[in-house]
Amino acid sequence: MRDENWQRLGSFFGGWFVRSDLEHRIIARKLIQQGASPWSHWDEAKIVHWLERFERGEIKRPAPIGKPQIPNLADSYGFPVYLADPFLVPGEPTAACGSYRAVPAGNPSPPGVGIRAIIPGQRLDKSDASIVFVQLAPNGYTEPHEHPGDELVFVIEGELELCFEHTGVRTRLSAGDYIVFYAERLHYGRNPSTKDTLVLVLRFFQFRSPSWRSVIRASRRNEGGQYPEAWRRILNDSEHRIMLEDEITWLVSLDRLGACRIPPETIDAVASQADHRPREVLDRFGLARLLRRVAASEGWKPADLARNAAGVRMPQEFKERLTRDLVADLHHGRPCGIKEDDLDSLAQVYHVSAMLLFDYLFPAERGAIVVRRGELVPMKSSLLPDGVEYGIPPRRLAISDIAAFQLAMPGSGRTHENHHPGTELCVALHGQITVTIEGEKDPIKVQHGQYVHFDSSKRHQVEGKNAEAFVVRFYEADV
Repeated sequence: MRDENWQRLGSFFGGWFVRSDLEHRIIARKLIQQGASPWSHWDEAKIVHWLERFERGEIKRPAPIGKPQIPNLADSYGFPVYLADPFLVPGEPTAACGSYRAVPAGNPSPPGVGIRAIIPGQRLDKSDASIVFVQLAPNGYTEPHEHPGDELVFVIEGELELCFEHTGVRTRLSAGDYIVFYAERLHYGRNPSTKDTLVLVLRFFQFRSPSWRSVIRASRRNEGGQYPEAWRRILNDSEHRIMLEDEITWLVSLDRLGACRIPPETIDAVASQADHRPREVLDRFGLARLLRRVAASEGWKPADLARNAAGVRMPQEFKERLTRDLVADLHHGRPCGIKEDDLDSLAQVYHVSAMLLFDYLFPAERGAIVVRRGELVPMKSSLLPDGVEYGIPPRRLAISDIAAFQLAMPGSGRTHENHHPGTELCVALHGQITVTIEGEKDPIKVQHGQYVHFDSSKRHQVEGKNAEAFVVRFYEADV
């Protein structure tokens, strides 16, 4: 393994440690008890010191530790070793490409029956998103497992039944359907059909994100009124801090309340509309998180955004409302009455694609959401380019930094050039799309059966003809 692989792997273990109840001395004792070399010859203090350096990415070439010792490490940290497999492949700085039709030699498969994993031959550096394609034979299944973060499972071909072990809840998905859920719940998938199934599995660990649900839950275990250690690290680290204490407070409140509480009259109003689409933003907490992140990436304060609005053509009524105080309210998820018609103007103020904001029209739900292909809602916007169609999911996963949608170009189409915090994954479902990314010498052609995962903070543009793609945005903390 190369040095950067060890550093990336160490960061993965470090992220897992921060989001768990583990202690380094307990991990050290497990390694000693396993009798695995070289830890069986080290004392507890030496192992603890090595683990701390490993997690910080300070050990580039951890001889005499090698790849055979990774399963012992994973077992001591309490997670299945195959979760770390995608972090062992070479990393790319701007864009990583691959195909789910070609299976690289030596690809390990997760535990289960009739299952084969397709792990990409390269991955995007600095991303906490793990991309794996899984093939299941008829009646094939994975073993029940759990892990930190969110998980998205998209069915490319065949059928899949996703089951949650403890609750007994299960759902059947067909090609074009997907599910997004909190992966801390014990879950497994099986193929209930007589044909092979191919699914895309995205695990978004969000190790660098301070709003992570397990960190929020840690506050409940702390009866002394002090911040848990993980929170103290975040609040004291000015370089990576993207949230303030008051923002953490409302995130805890959101976690305890559930998802956004939608007034009954709003639900009735949506149900009475012919297209069943909200006319006002319902996931204001999700929108607040995105707008705050965009503003932070540009170094904008509320006063700067209010000045941005002066140069944007928009309805006079909304322009008069868009003051410094309204921006502050937006960034804290307070009720602002943002209408669907306001989103085009808001997108121009924040210099982002309007597509990013329309996702938050729909309600956020906790635990898990299922989106059927036939449920997608067409985006309506005056800023939508000709020949481009967006299918928006009618619901979102609460307290999540994953956003998914369908991109279609029935004729010839080209999206607007845009950029936003985080990373983006484009999977070609039909035809061919071409992705142009700032910093890449040549445009990247992505045909049916291929994908590209890239740094979306770089300016990028997608074009195609008679093409369709499944697109996922990961709003990562410091990419």
